[in-house]
This record gives sequence, C-alpha cells and structure tokens, in this order.
Amino acid sequence: MTRWHLLEYIDFISSDECNHTNLTTFVSTILLKSIHMSVLSHGNTSERHALELIDDAAKALGSRPLGLSQLPIARLLQLPADIEVICRLHPSLFTEAHLPLLNADERNSAIELTLQAGLEERPDSLCVEMLAQILAHPAYEQLRTSEQLGYIVHLGQRYDLGVIGLRVIVQSDKHDAAYLDDRAENFLAKVPELLTNLKDEEFANHKDAIMKSKVEPPKTLRAESGVYWNEIAQGTYDFHRDAIDAEVVKILTKQDVLDYWMKTFDASARGRRKLSTQVWAAHLTLPDDK
Repeated sequence: MTRWHLLEYIDFISSDECNHTNLTTFVSTILLKSIHMSVLSHGNTSERHALELIDDAAKALGSRPLGLSQLPIARLLQLPADIEVICRLHPSLFTEAHLPLLNADERNSAIELTLQAGLEERPDSLCVEMLAQILAHPAYEQLRTSEQLGYIVHLGQRYDLGVIGLRVIVQSDKHDAAYLDDRAENFLAKVPELLTNLKDEEFANHKDAIMKSKVEPPKTLRAESGVYWNEIAQGTYDFHRDAIDAEVVKILTKQDVLDYWMKTFDASARGRRKLSTQVWAAHLTLPDDK
C-alpha cells in the first residue's frame, strides 16, 4: 500500500485532472466497486443485530468484498540500528514551484526526536509507558523552564501500529533544529542518573498514577467505543489491554525500567534506533552535512 507525499496531493489538486467529471467517475466506478469493512457494534445491541446492520450496509453500497490478496497490509518502517536517521525540512530543499506554499516569515524551528523500541510486548511496553510518565516533567523543567528553548516541549510515548517508542518534541524561535536535537540528547544522557536517584516513594507514585488511569472506567459510551476502535485501527485487537497492563505495572521495579532504558534507548545501547525529524526556519542555513 503506497502513500502520496503532501506535495503530490497539492500538485494533483492544482492539475487539470482534478475536476468534477473525474471525481464522479472515480466514485461511481472505482471507489466503491470492491470494499472491505471494519465494523464496531457497541452498546445496546446483539450479535445478530450487528450482523444484520453490516449486511444492510453492504447491500446499500452495492459493493463486492475485496479478495484476501487485495486487503491492505499495515506496515511500519523499522529504523536502522546504530545509525542516526535525520529528516530535514527547509525551503532550500523545495522546488521553485512549491516555494510559494511556504511561509517565509515563519521564525520557528522544531524537532521530533523518536527512539523506536520494537513491537509491543509486555512488560517492555509498560517500561516505555513508565519512562514517559517519569521523564515528562523533568524534560519540561530542563528544556523549557531551565534552558528556555521554546514554548513547546513534550516528552511522551509513541505508538504506531503496535510498535512502541519514545519521542521528544521541541519548538523554538531562538535556536535551529540541530541545536534542539543536541539539547534533547543532552537531557536523555542524564536519564540513567535520574532513574537511579529516583526515590522508591516517587517511583511508587508514578506506578500508582498509571494503574489508576488503567483501571478507571470510561465515563461515556463514546469514550469506551473510542478505546475499542483504536485497537481495531491499530490492528492490535487487545481489547482487555488496560486490565492486563495494570497487573503488569504492579510488579515492575525501578531496576526493570532502568535496565530497559540502558538496553534500548540509552546512547550507548547496542542497536539503538533513532529518527530526528527537523523543521528549519527559512532564515536559517542548513549545516554542510545536508
């Protein structure tokens, strides 16, 4: 399954091919010719009623089912091990035709530093969640409050199609993206010391916060449906995730989390997988290694 780049969409909608005639032809002859439906029926219903609704929907659309070989396969690129991947966005990298689409007055630069772990598997996924819980505030205090890099600073968990990781986001109108990446790495280098010095009571409080969030029931039917649908959209189908996670968090130790950091995310870790996505303001110049 291929995906267009945003600029490809812009080129198409600006072309003569994007017109009402082609759109109606596409909808009537291609779009709904063959389909695959993912359906969630939740609430005051029954299995029989849910199947009837699905059947009615399929008949109304007048589509035939996609063959097994035609079903899209969800895929995610595994970052290379021990190689820092840098993806930069700057006006100098655009074609002349696309330059008018950019905001030449934008003074902000930004990074998203992603540390990719691997496929979700307990207890690893809970170690990542614990790390995000523990490090979010220290990262904000260091990068936002102390260093004053910019208004937006965030450290959190990243979850893509069952693949887990951590990410650091920083936006700044004072510094270029390379500097922001360097300061984020500087904070990450302090994580082993931060975890080692974390008091047992503080660690227990972090565990308690995660467990409470796991066992707290959704407040509305819509919110509960959102939880289930997210499992379908991600292709993970772990509909009892929170209950199982809560039990795993109970037995996690500080040493478990520290060991996981050292073998997966630390700069010295063998097989570390990092992506630095960088947006550079127009008035800045890219480094020579572009």
